[in-house]
Amino acid sequence: MKRLSIKHALILELSIIGMFIVGLSYISLSTISALRANSEQIGTFWMQRLVTAREIKGNFLTLKLSYAQYLLDNSTSQDGAAQTNIATASAAVDKVVAEYENGVRTERGRQLILQIKPELSKYRDLADSMMALRDGGKAAEAASFFKDKMEPQAKMVDKGVANLVGFIISQAEGFVASSDASAKSAFILTAAIAALATLIAVAGIIFAVSGIATPIRKIASAMKRLSDGELDTDIPYAGRADEVGEMAGAVEIFRQNALDVVKLEREAAASRSETEAARAVAQQRAEREAEQLRFATSTLGEGLRRLAAGDQKINRLQNEVKNREAAMLELQTATSKLQARDELHIRAQGGNR
Repeated sequence: MKRLSIKHALILELSIIGMFIVGLSYISLSTISALRANSEQIGTFWMQRLVTAREIKGNFLTLKLSYAQYLLDNSTSQDGAAQTNIATASAAVDKVVAEYENGVRTERGRQLILQIKPELSKYRDLADSMMALRDGGKAAEAASFFKDKMEPQAKMVDKGVANLVGFIISQAEGFVASSDASAKSAFILTAAIAALATLIAVAGIIFAVSGIATPIRKIASAMKRLSDGELDTDIPYAGRADEVGEMAGAVEIFRQNALDVVKLEREAAASRSETEAARAVAQQRAEREAEQLRFATSTLGEGLRRLAAGDQKINRLQNEVKNREAAMLELQTATSKLQARDELHIRAQGGNR
């Protein structure tokens, strides 16, 4: 698998961390929204439903007390006030029942309030019968009717109201449990995302240290040794397929160039040594040839003098002079070739540098 470049590796790591941050933000906002919705359900709806249900229970209790008070009052002068109290309590019960029914949101809540209404009607019908007995002078029968008929029916109404209250409390508790579950789930997800983000951050730090800082430090150390003249130093990470590898490759090229320069300098030094040695040999040979030339010249002069005197050995001297002249010409040609080669070598060194 091809190694990712440092640029792409950093982009990938930061992208993953960014995704975790976005996910964490989404979970947090979703949890806050769910908790807020549940709080609104509990605080603004179900608590109001509970208050209304308890008002039904309280107003019904007031209505029962009003009927009992009417039964106990023997004076006809107080009947008007008692009937007024009964009418007021009954209207209050009808008002809160209608208020609850208008605000119903669930089918179960509607069923419960509709079960209470007919029981209330039955209780009122029984109460009218009780009042008729009391108004007819049958107080004992009215009291027995109140106890045997009205009280069991009142318990039916109370049972319906209790069922309604229990339903409201169960709904509120359901939203509380939902809020708790959302909070726990958000906590677990947040902890998991935070742990993963921490692991990725630690991995990024390790990558930055081992994959970037350490290689750069080793490459810098190798460059320092190269600058000190240690050209046999190995360049680390030259084979890596990323920016560090490119940097190490550039340093390796610098090292190879330095080795080539050293090699050329050594070759140039060797060439200079050979040239100087050749020049020394050529100079020695030229000196010998010059000496021979001087000798030949003096010998030629002597031979001419002898020739003028009639000496026949002059022919051999002339042949010797011709041989020396040919040797001088050969020496001059060799010296010219050496000089030309030195000039070409010097030009070649200048071009390489």
